[in-house]
Amino acid sequence: MRAQRSLDVAFACAEGTGADARVQLKGDPAVPGAVVERGVPSFLGLPGGKVTTGSGRLELAKWITSRQNPLTATPNDFGLRGAPPINQPLLDWLATTFMDNGWDTKRLHKLLMSSDAYQRKSGSGERAAALAAFPRRRLTAEELRDTYLKVSGVLDPEPGAAHPFPPENTWAFTQHTPFADEYDSSKRSVYVMQKRNRRTPFFALFDGPDPNTSTAIRDNTTVPTQALWLMNSAFVQSTGDVLAKRTTSGTGDVDKWMTSLYRTLLGRHPSAAERADYYLLEYQLYDGKSGTTPRAWNAYVKALLVSNEVLYVD
Repeated sequence: MRAQRSLDVAFACAEGTGADARVQLKGDPAVPGAVVERGVPSFLGLPGGKVTTGSGRLELAKWITSRQNPLTATPNDFGLRGAPPINQPLLDWLATTFMDNGWDTKRLHKLLMSSDAYQRKSGSGERAAALAAFPRRRLTAEELRDTYLKVSGVLDPEPGAAHPFPPENTWAFTQHTPFADEYDSSKRSVYVMQKRNRRTPFFALFDGPDPNTSTAIRDNTTVPTQALWLMNSAFVQSTGDVLAKRTTSGTGDVDKWMTSLYRTLLGRHPSAAERADYYLLEYQLYDGKSGTTPRAWNAYVKALLVSNEVLYVD
């Protein structure tokens, strides 16, 4: 007897028979009020009429992305809680260009990253606000994780596949015992499983987005637990071990090790002062041995791995 093939499943919705709803008086479905005809909410100020067929989802999508509705193509949180745009004409031009190019996000990203303002040296304060400098920022949680995997050479560039979830017939999850498994992966962070009921500790610690809500702008916190994680986590320790082995050579030439490490991790050559770093000398004195020991080099690599030049985009 041939074994039954396991099929991938996913939640989806299908168009049903549309119907107008009634107002529920005091929120009670057992006390219906007047009929509310399907149509675009008037407070949005969008063009459109009544919906006579279907659910109205397609019409709503068209109204939201209408050329007469400029806010959809811009960051959210406008109104009383949002700050006014720093450069209103630039924002309007970017929003218009985004819509005119078919809402192509990748094309917009390429436009932004190829601009003169984006490619300038980093700065802060009024210079950065006026686009005279690139605003210095810390790597996002996803960027930081992918950086460590990349420089250590263990990043799996292949697209992600299905997660190793347990068989459906074994599921017994409830409100009080929800699914909370974690699956280690060497693939890019975009393929890491995200649970809406509880975030992965690493992404929560480094201000990753909340899976339960839309996150247009992330918070950027600096707390002691971030430094403690960078110094002590098994992930950083293991990637540091691999990077240390990757940058050493059989010749024992520390100068070559330095060049390899700086080019791999920072994309540049070490300066004369960095080549004469006392860290290695002090560590080998601590070891009570002459020459750079594997343990000293390993510690040096990990110290550089958590430096600001790695953690921040300049």
